[in-house]
Amino acid sequence: MKRFVILAGLCLGLSARGKESANETAQSRPIYRCLFVVDTSWSMSRRKTVTLDTVSKLILSGVGGRLHAGEAWSIWTFEDQLHTNVFPAQLWDPRRREEAANHAYRFLRDQRPKKNKGHLDKALAAIGGEASLSGTLTVFLFTDGTEPIKGTPFDEPINAIFTTHAAGMRKAKKPFVTVFVAQNAQIAAYSVTPGGEPIFIPRLAKTSEKESAAPPPEPSSATKPEATPAPQPPTKKSLTVDEISEALRQSRKAKTNTVAAAPAPLILRGPTA
Repeated sequence: MKRFVILAGLCLGLSARGKESANETAQSRPIYRCLFVVDTSWSMSRRKTVTLDTVSKLILSGVGGRLHAGEAWSIWTFEDQLHTNVFPAQLWDPRRREEAANHAYRFLRDQRPKKNKGHLDKALAAIGGEASLSGTLTVFLFTDGTEPIKGTPFDEPINAIFTTHAAGMRKAKKPFVTVFVAQNAQIAAYSVTPGGEPIFIPRLAKTSEKESAAPPPEPSSATKPEATPAPQPPTKKSLTVDEISEALRQSRKAKTNTVAAAPAPLILRGPTA
């Protein structure tokens, strides 16, 4: 009987330690605020140089100042498999931004492209899961645009951009950089920019505090001021025939002197939600 009690006590102790270990593992998992998700399959090999440059510049800038000290970020890569633990999670330190950018550059440079086709669906599913866990997350997805985006609120407009600009991006050897911004565990905004260009990051509107629904108290009849009549606008003077002719002449002159504006550079952007 004593032996049975001792064995039962040992089992309970081991079970409790196992639960504590599992809790510690769950608590030690970083909550990411920024992720770089890069397709490293063979189809991206000709766009690798621009991809490395774009990622390192984004990190050097602290993602445009969005990363704050102590926030976690990382790089995920994928081909036929998704790799989320090859590049260790990093805590942002603005004093070591150059070191972080160089580290990321060397890591991606050393990734050998695999001939297996990139499976974007696995990466997108993981991004959705991370957004739910993080709550607030910015993701930079580097792809060649051959695989459609699925499972986001913005699939249709993003895929339309991929289809329209795929040939030009392939010729320029540039990746599509699709930015997803998650808020309240949901992907709320997106943008698509060519790699090598300044990356457009959508900013979400901050929710303002609700104004009080109660109307302001009306003054009592004793203190209520008497309404004063609104001033009447001055009567417009009718134009003479000569004045009308002169106005038309000046209008035609202004149109002939107008210089056509130069076309804007190509920037592929998506509206915010």
